[in-house]
Amino acid sequence: MINFPNAWLELLQSTTGMVGRTRAEQLFILGVVAAPCILALLSRSVVALGVAALLLGLSITAFQARPDVYHQWIIALAAFAAGCLTCLQAIRLRSSRRRIQRAEEEHAELETVREQLQREVYWRTASEAHKPNRPSRL
Repeated sequence: MINFPNAWLELLQSTTGMVGRTRAEQLFILGVVAAPCILALLSRSVVALGVAALLLGLSITAFQARPDVYHQWIIALAAFAAGCLTCLQAIRLRSSRRRIQRAEEEHAELETVREQLQREVYWRTASEAHKPNRPSRL
């Protein structure tokens, strides 16, 4: 059975060790993988941040196998693209919610105006129906 606190501690220690002894290019790769986390914070989406953090964790776990630089770039770019797409969708969702809210407010305002106009039409028709018919003067 896996002891989760020790597993996370070992992963953190090995990642810290890996970052401490990597070259500048590998640090740049880790930065590319971590960039969606920053974008998720800017998009203010918990789901986007969760997905970006999962992608970061999976990428770092994949880096533990010490693949060559070409495969590290593939992993980094795939995680970056997936994280950016998630953040973009979060931003679009927030924008769509704002537009829907504005449309609902406008609809409520138009509904109020429609009700006022209906009442006015009702009373005008009622007042015209009760006017006495006066003979025209010739």
